[in-house]
Amino acid sequence: MARMNMGTKFRKAPRANLSPTAQAQMRALQSQKTRLDLPYHSSVRFNAARTGAGPFTFTLAAGDIEAFSYGVGKDASRAGFPVVGTFTPTDAETNLQEAYQTVGGQNVLVRGFRLIIEPDSDAKLASLMWSQTSCGMRFNNGELVTVPFGNLSMIPGGGSLFGTGQDQTGIQSMLGIRPKFDFFGNGMPLQGNYFKLSNPFTWKQGSSTDGQFSIIFKVQRAVVLTATDVAGVIDPATNATSVQAFTSPADGAVYVKLKVVLVGETISKRTKIA
Repeated sequence: MARMNMGTKFRKAPRANLSPTAQAQMRALQSQKTRLDLPYHSSVRFNAARTGAGPFTFTLAAGDIEAFSYGVGKDASRAGFPVVGTFTPTDAETNLQEAYQTVGGQNVLVRGFRLIIEPDSDAKLASLMWSQTSCGMRFNNGELVTVPFGNLSMIPGGGSLFGTGQDQTGIQSMLGIRPKFDFFGNGMPLQGNYFKLSNPFTWKQGSSTDGQFSIIFKVQRAVVLTATDVAGVIDPATNATSVQAFTSPADGAVYVKLKVVLVGETISKRTKIA
């Protein structure tokens, strides 16, 4: 069979060697690192489980809750959320892809962290648990070291405990409006407050000593709330409501959510272009 000649020949262009100066410049570019103030964040949930047949008891049990212990779409039960199937974490909860690991091989210079209380949290439960819950850093799932920082009152945050919030277990008014619960303030919101580490560290991907990092919360003592259903009463004389009905919250409806935000810098190598 005759070979077809398409009339076009491709030749590899000779590649000029870089001068020593250009090679040094290329090595310098490839060794440079970029620093971005992209915050790593992770949400945790403290759930008060309902028991009883009325009056109802809502109990936040003693135990551990761990931030940065899950990735997007993964099991977040160690952070206090329901297991996968009933709850799937998204970018709204964390920007990790894998538990305890940085994203894309980044090194993260951690200078501190802040706590932000989510607005759908129960204000009364937050107020009661604040002094009963300790906080600390954990490396390599506690196999290396856990560094305690004290209770939550010692950790400032960008949102802080400030203002008022809904009290899910309180009896509502005659108008049927959910009661409010006032917070004690520990700082003005949105002031950039955070817990500053006296010794910043680098969270390194794959490192044997500090490759796995988390913030751990320990509820040291159980926190208990109670609620009772109230039947509505109509005044026959005026045909008006004299007692407003109240139905206690369902199991899983009384909780506190915290957002843990690291303060620092992500460190990545420049993209190689050669």
